[in-house]
Amino acid sequence: MGGEDWEWSGGVGTRMLGSLGLLYLECDPDIGRDWSLTRPFLGLEFIGAGGSALGLEYRWKDSDLDQKALFSAVLRYPFSEQVEAELGVTNASPIGLGLSDRDVFVRLAYTIPLTAGGGW
Repeated sequence: MGGEDWEWSGGVGTRMLGSLGLLYLECDPDIGRDWSLTRPFLGLEFIGAGGSALGLEYRWKDSDLDQKALFSAVLRYPFSEQVEAELGVTNASPIGLGLSDRDVFVRLAYTIPLTAGGGW
């Protein structure tokens, strides 16, 4: 997405992507009962002309499993086509449940370039 112009965009300025969906999560905590939730979510991503982005995510609370509604925010900066860094905050647990406290996360990503033939 970062290197291509979008059909409806001139390739300059800020672009916005949005998503709306339904999450289904099934948990088996090994205590003799299965837990599941089905909740709507909303995501927005604002992408600058240089490829830097701000992403926001919200998932409505399930009163049986979540302590709070899930909310995440992330700043993403591309150093090149292969390397990018993220700094964000979330209250998501490792399996995706909404917790009462927020944690900061940092991610450094490297994308392995592949040719059209599938080789390196």
